[in-house]
Amino acid sequence: MALSSSRSVAASPEAVFEALTSQQNAQAVADRVGGSLLEHTVTTEGDGLRTVSSFSLPADRLPDVVAKMMGNGVTVTLDESWSAPGVDGSRNSTISANVKGAPVKVQGSETLVADGAATTLTLTGEVSSSIPFLGGKISKAAEPFVDRLLAVRCQAAEAQLS
Repeated sequence: MALSSSRSVAASPEAVFEALTSQQNAQAVADRVGGSLLEHTVTTEGDGLRTVSSFSLPADRLPDVVAKMMGNGVTVTLDESWSAPGVDGSRNSTISANVKGAPVKVQGSETLVADGAATTLTLTGEVSSSIPFLGGKISKAAEPFVDRLLAVRCQAAEAQLS
C-alpha cells in the first residue's frame, strides 16, 4: 500500500536533522508511543549518516489486526541512511521499518527541505505484508500507524528544539 506523509518543524534543516537523528529524539518517540527504546545507533557512512533505532511496543499500542496476532507486542526497527546535506541544507534518506515476528515492512524515502523559516520532512514509500488473505488488511492498518510515527518524531524534534 502506497504511503505519503509530510510534517513541518519550525527550525532549519540542519537543526531538524540533528534533532531527528539524536538519542534524545529516539527516546522521546518511545515515550510518546508508550514503548521502550531498545537501541539507537548513529554511524557515519561516507558523507552521510545512518541511524538504527529499535523500539519495543506493547500490543495495546498496535493496530487491532496486528495486535490480535502479536499479543505480546512487537519490536520495530527503524533504519535510515541519510545523504550529506545539500547546499541549501536539504537531505534525503532511504528508510525501512521492520517488525520482528510480524510480516510487515515499510520501505521508502524521506526528504528534509527548507520551507521558509521551517523545515518539511516528507516520507513516501510502501507498506507491505506477506500474509495471504490478510496482507492487505495489515498493510492498510499499518499506514496510519506509520503516519502517526512521523508526526510523533517531528513533535519530539520540535519539543527538543524549543
